[in-house]
Amino acid sequence: MQADYYVRYRPRYPADLFIYLASLAPGHELAWDAGTGNGQAALGLAVHFSQVVATDASERQIAHAFRHARIRFRVGLVEEVDLERQSVDIITSAQSIHWFDLGLFYECVFRVLRPGGLIAVWCYDRTEIDPAIDRIVKSYSSEIVGPYWPPEIQLVDERYSSLSFPFTEILPPEFACEANWRLEDVVGYLHSWSSTQAFIEQQGYDPVDEIRPALAKAWGSPNLDRRVRWPLYMRVGYLPENPSVSEPSTLVDSNIDPSGLKAKRLRRTTPDNLAAGSRALAVRARAYNNPRQAEKILPAFSVPDRYLTCKTGCSQRCSIRAELD
Repeated sequence: MQADYYVRYRPRYPADLFIYLASLAPGHELAWDAGTGNGQAALGLAVHFSQVVATDASERQIAHAFRHARIRFRVGLVEEVDLERQSVDIITSAQSIHWFDLGLFYECVFRVLRPGGLIAVWCYDRTEIDPAIDRIVKSYSSEIVGPYWPPEIQLVDERYSSLSFPFTEILPPEFACEANWRLEDVVGYLHSWSSTQAFIEQQGYDPVDEIRPALAKAWGSPNLDRRVRWPLYMRVGYLPENPSVSEPSTLVDSNIDPSGLKAKRLRRTTPDNLAAGSRALAVRARAYNNPRQAEKILPAFSVPDRYLTCKTGCSQRCSIRAELD
């Protein structure tokens, strides 16, 4: 049932997003959309890439996916993807990386992404419609179905800001999904939430019924179209063309216990100190035996030769690294 709601009521990603990603990719032959769901991001990629491999662990989601001649859908975990080494130009994960075993996923990324290849992951949080409606939806999310959200949703609540991301990171422009919806569309969207479905399964009734009267009053006529917006929160980065550590199997410092790592502070370093920054990045990429600790480690990245802007807003050649205890 949830897969049906996904197809009908999940937002479509803007075309400009995929134009932007295609402009950054080193080639346009092969894209991998990991955790594709019903293939919304895969469809956007298919416009710009000759072939798209779209994988998802849910057979039901794949069964409901949008079909396209350039997309090959496969059911399976991300770590089971059958792609040749250094063959992929871009890897995307739309509203899904928080479900992955990050350590295993990043191992696959380092294996199949070509040097200089692009990885982009993003999520969206709650809808933006109208202040009164937004308050009702927020209350529903936090108070009524709040206990039924799985713990992985914390990363979405944090808008992926705490997501460990061991790549040469760049700051993307802002993107958002938009749609013109009626009241029943919003109701359908709420039914697509995993927390709503978990509530129904455990309690035996539909929690959306608890907010329908207030939602209807705030909405106005049920036939009224309202503009609905979902800002996207993105992390975008490159696999370095000449990474100091190219294989995930070598990314563990035997003198450091990953479960004991924690970020102390960020400090700017010069290119001469990139080795220390690379070490921090390398340890992070394999520090997922304890995912919660790994999430606390702040990103380490450098500004590439393209002079793209890093997260601190500077446009100089520099690096930012996490200094570890």
